Amino acid sequence: MLLERHGLTVRCYANAQILLGQQNLKECGCLLIDQLMPGLSGLGLLEALRNRGVDIPAIFVTGDSDPLLPQRARKAGAMAVLHKPIANAELLGWIELAFARFRPRDAHT
Repeated sequence: MLLERHGLTVRCYANAQILLGQQNLKECGCLLIDQLMPGLSGLGLLEALRNRGVDIPAIFVTGDSDPLLPQRARKAGAMAVLHKPIANAELLGWIELAFARFRPRDAHT
């Protein structure tokens, strides 16, 4: 609701497998990935996306206290690792930065 109130279109997926089955991912400006999901973890999802060549800016969200998780998420391609609870302004700031970095690929290049 926070993101929609700020004029963003939001798509939610029940699990990583459903997201991985989407054909239109490259149309997304940013991915907000939670570590704790049914089935494949957020880190597993991020790694699977990067292995498929999906390089959309990704913001990783976690409530996990594993001290190595932020490093692993960044290595997998996350532009930010945010720990819950997350302040609205912080989340919105990172999403704005993700959109600023996103450059849609020209289909002819």
